[in-house]
Amino acid sequence: MDIDPKNVIICGESASGGLTMATMLKLKELELPMPAAAVMQSPWVDLKGRGKSLKEFYKYEPELASGVKAMASLYAGKNSRKNPYISPLYAEFEGLPPLLIQAGGIEVLRDEAVLLAERAITSGVDVTLEVYEGMPHVFQGFANELEESMSAWNKIRSFVEKHLH
Repeated sequence: MDIDPKNVIICGESASGGLTMATMLKLKELELPMPAAAVMQSPWVDLKGRGKSLKEFYKYEPELASGVKAMASLYAGKNSRKNPYISPLYAEFEGLPPLLIQAGGIEVLRDEAVLLAERAITSGVDVTLEVYEGMPHVFQGFANELEESMSAWNKIRSFVEKHLH
């Protein structure tokens, strides 16, 4: 297939948000063209689970908080959880395309999204971080029911329109 990377935006939510980052890191390592931009909703990017929100918001998302710990062991196996392809938070971000990162204000992965945005900004990446107060993990899935979800999708649409040429 002959597709111009400037016509591609890669997206992912939760674990696939981490895979979105890992994909771009691999493209960078192989010196392949980057997509025009990337969108991540509630990305899971730190399998070491260091974020305070993991404990702070456990009461709102106990299944997710417990599952994150169990899945991290299964996914990483014997590999280091600081391996940037396993936990993209520990990668070098220079050269990545613009990122839109969205997270819920009361979700257990909120701090990972915020740290990811801060580290990418420090590396010179164009980052838009949106934290939606009172919203849980992948709240965007409630677009027919929550005004905040529709707002998030509208912002994604605007971001995509801005970055596709």
